[in-house]
Amino acid sequence: GINAEYGDKLCSHEIVHFASCDRRSFLCNRYGCQEKNADSPRKKLKIKIRKYDSCLARGFEPSLEGCSMTGDNELKKKEANKCGLLEKYLVKCGHTCALGVDGGWSEWSEWSECSSSCGPGSQTRTRICDSPAPENGGRNCQGDETEVQDCKSKGCGGFIYS
Repeated sequence: GINAEYGDKLCSHEIVHFASCDRRSFLCNRYGCQEKNADSPRKKLKIKIRKYDSCLARGFEPSLEGCSMTGDNELKKKEANKCGLLEKYLVKCGHTCALGVDGGWSEWSEWSECSSSCGPGSQTRTRICDSPAPENGGRNCQGDETEVQDCKSKGCGGFIYS
């Protein structure tokens, strides 16, 4: 059968669970070991990072490298303790906060059709703050998401209004 390493020992006839980072878990029995939930540890780490980011947004004072508080200190002692435990877990996993990435605008969309098919109207175009999207406390895009301009359609009788 397959054997899975657990530190220095080989696993056999036991269930082995790893509690940290990106290590894999194996389910072992007398026939050998099989990998269990291969993506689970990575998902667990991502969830813990999201929870830690939430702690920072609610005012947790971090000691983790590169991390900074992004919200007012409104955490109760119990919540702050939970955030501290999350931080210890992330330190064990070698996690550091990435530097903030400021948002950047996408290209403008095409102008919409004129809102009026008969006489003066308006048309709009939009852009999205996703090139890149703001991350890790980076600033949102500056400026307007939508632009509007006047347009003139042919009049009901074929004339152009101005």
